[in-house]
Amino acid sequence: METYRGQAAKLRAATTVRYVPLKVFICRKTDGTGGADIPKLLSAIASANARFQSARIQFFMTGPPTIIRSDACYDFDYDTEYRVFAGPMADPKAINVFVLNSLALNGRGIGGLYAGEIFLPTVGLNGQALTHELGHAFSLMHTFGAGTERVARTNCTSKADGLCDTPADPWDLPGGSGADDGTMVFKGTIRDPDGNLYQPMMNNVMSEWMLSRSPSARFTAGQLERMANYLTFGLQHPSQSLRERYSALPEGVVAPAITSVLKVNGKVQINWQDRSANETGFFIERAVAGSADFLCVGGVGPNVTTFTDTGVPLNTNYMYRIRPANTATGSLSPAVSFSVGNWYCLPQSANAVTSNPNARIGIDEVTIRTADNTTLMTSNNTGFAADPDFYSDFSSSRAPATLKAGQGYRLTIRALFRDQYSAVAAVWVDLNQDGTFGRDERLVVPAGELWPGNALAEWLFIPATAKPGKTYMRIRIVDPIPPDRPSDLDPCGILYGRGETEDYALTILAPTASGSPTTPTTSCTPPVAVISGDAVIQPGATAQLKLTVTASRPWNLTVVGTDGYRMPVSGSGSLVYLSVKPTQTATYFLAGADNVCGKGTVSGQARITVQTPCLLPTASLAESKTLFAGQTVQIRVNLTGSTPLSLTMSDGQVFSNKYFDSQYVDVHPTTTTTYTVKRVSNACGVGTTSGSALVTVRSDCPLPAASMEGNETIRAGSVAMLPIAVTAAPPWSVTVAGTDGYRFSFTHTHEYVYLSVKPAQTTVYTLLGVSNACGRGSVSGKVTITVQNTAARLAASAEAVGKPLRIYPNPAGSGLLIRYTGSGDWQEELFITDLSGRVLKAIPEPHNPARERCWCKPR
Repeated sequence: METYRGQAAKLRAATTVRYVPLKVFICRKTDGTGGADIPKLLSAIASANARFQSARIQFFMTGPPTIIRSDACYDFDYDTEYRVFAGPMADPKAINVFVLNSLALNGRGIGGLYAGEIFLPTVGLNGQALTHELGHAFSLMHTFGAGTERVARTNCTSKADGLCDTPADPWDLPGGSGADDGTMVFKGTIRDPDGNLYQPMMNNVMSEWMLSRSPSARFTAGQLERMANYLTFGLQHPSQSLRERYSALPEGVVAPAITSVLKVNGKVQINWQDRSANETGFFIERAVAGSADFLCVGGVGPNVTTFTDTGVPLNTNYMYRIRPANTATGSLSPAVSFSVGNWYCLPQSANAVTSNPNARIGIDEVTIRTADNTTLMTSNNTGFAADPDFYSDFSSSRAPATLKAGQGYRLTIRALFRDQYSAVAAVWVDLNQDGTFGRDERLVVPAGELWPGNALAEWLFIPATAKPGKTYMRIRIVDPIPPDRPSDLDPCGILYGRGETEDYALTILAPTASGSPTTPTTSCTPPVAVISGDAVIQPGATAQLKLTVTASRPWNLTVVGTDGYRMPVSGSGSLVYLSVKPTQTATYFLAGADNVCGKGTVSGQARITVQTPCLLPTASLAESKTLFAGQTVQIRVNLTGSTPLSLTMSDGQVFSNKYFDSQYVDVHPTTTTTYTVKRVSNACGVGTTSGSALVTVRSDCPLPAASMEGNETIRAGSVAMLPIAVTAAPPWSVTVAGTDGYRFSFTHTHEYVYLSVKPAQTTVYTLLGVSNACGRGSVSGKVTITVQNTAARLAASAEAVGKPLRIYPNPAGSGLLIRYTGSGDWQEELFITDLSGRVLKAIPEPHNPARERCWCKPR
């Protein structure tokens, strides 16, 4: 290790990215079906390139994948098929990758293998698995391999992977892998020989934790340095075979040309022209403007000319370029710059795109005009959005409207309906350009004026405090259904009704002292509106809301109520009365007011209280309970009448301000007692009580008895159930202990309980005690959970080779009988091989529990 580390240091510091060739083989069935697809392969290599970028290593394909049509290669048994396929076909000048349907080693299915060549089953063809095997190809070991590393890293250079920036990893220790819950924090409790708790890196590419196969998987700096050193050492190695390992040359491909980089639906879409006929696919690379460090962000198959980059941070300038997958740097497209700007939240819809053509509502027209009807922006016939969340981003494809802060504009919205629906609409403008649509940036409140054949005309007033520059406007329409709140639509959240969302770009100009030609300047004042009119009414009666408006021009305002009421009102007078007929107490207020002069101010509220009949309360009891001395039981009091109410029990307990139709009362009598409700009352007066509850206290109190039985055999990492039977007056408590240090106490009320355990090793469980209100009882029985550990089973199989073995008759005739003595409780595997070691037949395990014999016939 230190040999190539020292030799590599100088060269590595002076080099840029080094391109390493990959030769890919894809195994399909003999009839040509099945096997991996090329886009998935390109995506996996792109992901590996992204993770190897910090090691200054990138991969390219030596040409199109070689297709092997063979059922034997398709379902690949490494022990028998390596010499047939991998050995003869491997390219000595590249890293060879064989993609198979399934992969087996020593009779077991595995998820990947590096043994001079990389073998991956199709299910494991992803960036994380390929990166893991490439890590092995560049000398990295598993983070848990070759010995027990101390948590304090005092032996980190000689144990596990030999690196000191990868934490000690207990994955292969008892209690290790079984504690993996897929999170970044190890939940195990095992300790190293020094008594320190393990804290492994759960998303290290070279580990086996679940996160090591997730998009968050990564290398450490030490692992990246080791791989870079290993490549440098290989390129300088005196052995020609090692030097040639990376000598395959890229192919000549005509460079593609990027035609556009667009922001589409909150993502970056890159489009390019394919100008070659021999590319094996394309890698899309991105760099921060001014940097030469391009990161591979995706891969696509041949002839594909578009890619969507989803993981782009906001407010950053980038450069994009395209690299044919079978080239290094000789066929790169010219880099194209792109400024991301702000990313806005993506709206969501609970209504999936439906095949029902009569179940859609869309935004079909958006127009912005000045006060004198000069058109500044129009977007017509946009139809229904194809996005699953019914969202369209027109900020790049529509020219932005230029609006001046401090002025008002006419906004027209027309909806497209595929049925007789109505819809409300709301409009937001990012006035401070911070990438969010704040509540105070909603310039058009939800208005219920959209239906087939009707356009919504609203006044869009840009406050004088708006920040000059490019910004965005969002429009959402919806036919609301619960739990949608029509009066308070969210610019980003989930909407449950049918509807659509569209974004547009705007350019805001600074306000001027001289005003604007789009806003009338003579005797034009925005409205000032006040609502009032508190009242108390009987159910079914009508109340009058008083609206007082001061304005120089006709005005529009919207009245909303806490009961869901919403009513747009237009007029020119200074006093308007609006009739409402609420079914419950509600408060009404103004959601907005405007006219051609701009957005006005609103204030006030009106509370309409709907009186309800006051019903006298009733309280009743009707149940019987039995308990032992010292126990507590609940009795239920049934209640009716107007709430809140209060009640007093016969034992003196008092309960006040109760709003429910029942009240549970805890009682713990020492002798048999009859309970009643003495009094129940509410604001209407004192009500009636009835019934009683008899609670019988038993004088005898038998001690509990608990037993446990039922041995079980499980595989490592599996869960077993401990059956516990209890004869006792509930509730009772029991304590269970295991020989592995397990100890657990719990309380229950059932006669039979099953307790789940997950031992890492064979464990005997016993009951330490059982008790209830009568005292401590007796326990009996035990359960043995035998854990079949994979590593131990393999070791036992290997050990069986040295056991006494008798084969007769020898030579064999029509059949062969093998008698042998097994090695303990583990399953043995028997194979018949020829003199060269090639497996001729695997002998299945007999059903005989003693596993002493099996029959087979010679091949």
